[in-house]
Amino acid sequence: HLRLATMEIGRRFADRGTISERDDVMWLRQKEIMALLREDSSEPQQEKVAERKADYAEWERLSPPPLLGVPLAELPERPPFADDVEKTTETPGLLRGQGGSPGKASGRARIVSMSTVLPDMQPGEILVADNAGPLWTPFFPHLAAIVLDFGSFGQHACATAREFGVPVVINTRTATTRIREGSWITVDGSAGTVELEDQSVEAIGTLDTSASSLS
Repeated sequence: HLRLATMEIGRRFADRGTISERDDVMWLRQKEIMALLREDSSEPQQEKVAERKADYAEWERLSPPPLLGVPLAELPERPPFADDVEKTTETPGLLRGQGGSPGKASGRARIVSMSTVLPDMQPGEILVADNAGPLWTPFFPHLAAIVLDFGSFGQHACATAREFGVPVVINTRTATTRIREGSWITVDGSAGTVELEDQSVEAIGTLDTSASSLS
């Protein structure tokens, strides 16, 4: 009900020229909305909304650090964990990570930003992302596999994928930058590897990307 009320406020603000379109109300803070309502004001908010959209776009381009808190240089050396990613040189055509859910599958890569609420995924595609939260799990039964830059074996995404039998590789660190959108890849959740079968633009352009070919 709160969202419906906010959208109605946005519609009224847009009708009187306070904002450019209804959904722009989501870029205003609660106290700003309440002030406009109390004063029955039509003071233009377009410049404020544009600045906040620009800030958000800039923040979205940033790569978050793997952890927050004390800088790594100040932390004492820890003993290696048994499931640490093996430190090897980068292998052409192969990504190494950790297995999050066993199994092996191939499919077309779909790179999804963490800011995406509902990913535009087709059945049989492989989700490639920094990480994956509970909001995306309804898509998991329809995916061929999942590849994440970060993550842990016990996280919600891995546990859910194991229930559905969807292979997962986590902690690749560079999947979202090395894998091309639309390329054909093979995910081995048991070995913790991702084969980049052909990352050329020409090969990607010839893929059959229809939903029927992926189901």
